Order: sequence, then structure tokens, then C-alpha cells
Amino acid sequence: MMYITDNKMRWIKMSANKTLLLAVLFLCASGLVFTQYEYEYEYEQPDEPGYLLYREGRFMEAAVELRLAQESAADLAAWTEASYWLILAELSLSDFGSAIWDMDDLQDKAPDSRRARDLVYHRGLALFHLEYFDEAIMLFKSYADNAGERDRLRKSSAYYWMGECLYLLELPEMALDFYHLVIKQYPDSLKHEAAASRIAEIKYKAIEDKLFTLLNSLHTEMEHQE
Repeated sequence: MMYITDNKMRWIKMSANKTLLLAVLFLCASGLVFTQYEYEYEYEQPDEPGYLLYREGRFMEAAVELRLAQESAADLAAWTEASYWLILAELSLSDFGSAIWDMDDLQDKAPDSRRARDLVYHRGLALFHLEYFDEAIMLFKSYADNAGERDRLRKSSAYYWMGECLYLLELPEMALDFYHLVIKQYPDSLKHEAAASRIAEIKYKAIEDKLFTLLNSLHTEMEHQE
């Protein structure tokens, strides 16, 4: 299924080709802070250089090593694992274009891999950050509908991101349903605090809008009395 325009796809392919060069350039920079991609600590990580670098939060270096591991993989299984962790490194670096390009490649070459279900969530998050909110909602819903108990925390994040999509589509009332779902059913979710913050923000904005409408109405009434 095509989620993005042809122009955007061309940009994504160009971005993917520049991944190694960008990695080298950024390694020379200082003060960069990255966050490990959420929930991946729950999954087994092989003791190879790229995976170890990822685990340490050194995502630029990890991307370089994982790309090399991908290119030198002995079989499809090894290539699939290297590709998957490369995608996570790219997501952690906010290189969403390259991540989508590599997800497409992984899906084409290994459509039935054990990573296929997780890629639905990852693609949704990448598309969210690229502001394809309608497509992202569909992917998050698909992931949540099929997630098992082992994936309950990531499932809670899928609900949160569905709320964020609706919020940014200016549908705050619909977004509230998903934020409340995270709060009530997933108290241990990494998105619990963020969901609570959004709920407070939406409620405050609703009160602010009502006050503005009331003041505007009183102002209009006073003008008519004059």
C-alpha cells in the first residue's frame, strides 16, 4: 500500500542513500542527545557491534555498523535482523525517511518475518512524524487490534499516538477517548504522563474557549445597549 506521494518517495530514497554520510558527519558533532527507541529493551538483542552500540544509545555509530552487517549478512535471517535494528536506529535518530525506505525493503524481501507485526507500529510512528496522520492512525489501529499481552505496553503507545494524530487533526474530543484509555487501562505505560498532560491541556483549552465566547457575547450585548 502506498502511503506517500511519488515526490516524497523520491526524497526518501535519496535520504536512505545518504545515511552513512550523515552518520559520519554527526559523529563529529558534540552535545547530541538521543533516546533509545521505546520498548525495544524488552526484546533480545544479539551481541554484535551494531546491536551493542544501539543498546548504548550510540545510534549514529549503530546505524553505520548495522548497515555493514546488513550488506554482509550470510542469509536472509541475518539480513532481516540487521535491517530491523537499522530501522530502529534510524527512528531513534528521527531519520524517518530512511526508516520507511528500509521498512519497505524489509517487507518486500521478508514479508513473513517475525518482525512484520512490529513494523506496523514503527511505520505508523514514522508516518506520524512525517505528518501523514490519517495513514498513521490506520497503522496504529491495526497494530493495537492484533497486539498480544506481551506487547501491551507498546499497544498503549499505539493508542496514545492515535490520540496525537486526532489532536493534530484538530479533533480533540475524539483524541480524548484514546488518552483516557491509556490513563485508565495502562497505568504503567510510558505514555501515561504524556496522555494525562494532553487531557489537562484539552480541558483547559475548552474552558478558555467558553470564557472567550462568553466575553465576546457580553461585549456584543453591551455594544447593542449603547
